[in-house]
Amino acid sequence: MTKLNLNWFPGHMSRTLRDIGTKLPLVDVVLEIRDARIPVASGNPELVRICAGKPLLTVLSKADLADPEITVAWQAHFRNNDEQWNDAGRIEAIDCRSMRDDKRVLELAAELAEPILEREQRQGRLRRPVRLLVVGVPNCGKSTFINTISGRRATRTEDRPGVTRGVQWVRSGRVELLDTPGVLWPAAGTEHGQLLLAITGAMPDTNTDVELLARKAFALLRPRYADLISERYKLSSADWEEYEQMLEMYSADPRMDAAAMATDLLFTRAALRRGCLRTGGEADTSRFAVIYLDELRDGTIGRISLEAPPEAEDV
Repeated sequence: MTKLNLNWFPGHMSRTLRDIGTKLPLVDVVLEIRDARIPVASGNPELVRICAGKPLLTVLSKADLADPEITVAWQAHFRNNDEQWNDAGRIEAIDCRSMRDDKRVLELAAELAEPILEREQRQGRLRRPVRLLVVGVPNCGKSTFINTISGRRATRTEDRPGVTRGVQWVRSGRVELLDTPGVLWPAAGTEHGQLLLAITGAMPDTNTDVELLARKAFALLRPRYADLISERYKLSSADWEEYEQMLEMYSADPRMDAAAMATDLLFTRAALRRGCLRTGGEADTSRFAVIYLDELRDGTIGRISLEAPPEAEDV
C-alpha cells in the first residue's frame, strides 16, 4: 500500500511539554492515561523522561472498547516484565466514563501521594488535597476522566484530537487535577505506532488520506477480527474465499502487493454491503472509509485491540 504521511506535532504540544516540566514541582503524582487498544503506541517516552522523579501511575483507558482478553494479557505482560512506569505495581484498565473506575484510580494515586503529605504534616504544614498531573496522548480520555470525577463539564470533550489546548486546574473534593493538552512527541515513535495513533483518532483525520488510513485499518483488523468485520459488513464465506484466491494468485509475483489487492477487494465489498454507493451502483469507498473509521473508534464493530503482547499473539 501507499505510505501515509502521519507526522503531526503542532506548536501547542511543544509548549505543553515545556509547561509540564515547569508545573511538575506543584504536583504529587503523575497520572498517565494510555489507550487500552494501543498501550505501547499511546505511551509517550518524552513524558516519562520529563516526569522522572515523580510517582507515576499509568492507566489503560477506553478498556470498554478494547478486546477484554488482550487487555488482561497486557496487564499480565507489564507485571511480568517489571514495567517501571507504574509505581502502584499494577496496570489499571478503566472506562473513563465510569465513576467507579475513576474513583479506583484516585484511590491508587492517593496511596502514592500519602508519604509526601505525611512528610509535609510532620513539618507542620496543614493537610492539603492530593495534586495530580494528568497526561497522555491526544484523544486518550483525559478530559472525560476529569469531567467524570468532577461531576461537571470542567473541560471540553470531543471525539477528535487537539480539543484541550491549555493547562488548567480542576478541583474535585480532596483532589486537585492539572489537566494538560494531549501530547505526542516529535516523530511520534515508529511508523507502525504512528499508524495506530491515527487509526484510533490521536491524530486528526484532516492530516492524512482518510481512505488509505481506513484501508490500512481494515487490513490490521482482518487477522484477529474477521468474524466481527464479516458480521458488521455482511461479508460472506464466498467473499473470504475470493480473498484467499487472490492472495494465492498474486503472492508469487514480486511486482504485486497481493495482500493490499486482496484487502481492497474485501474493503470494496464491505462498502457495497454497507450501502455506500455512487450513481450507477459503484462502491463509494471514500464515504465508506469515514464510516468504517468512526465505527471502529466508537466500538460499533466490536471490542478490538490493535496491539497485543507477544504472549497473546494466539489469543
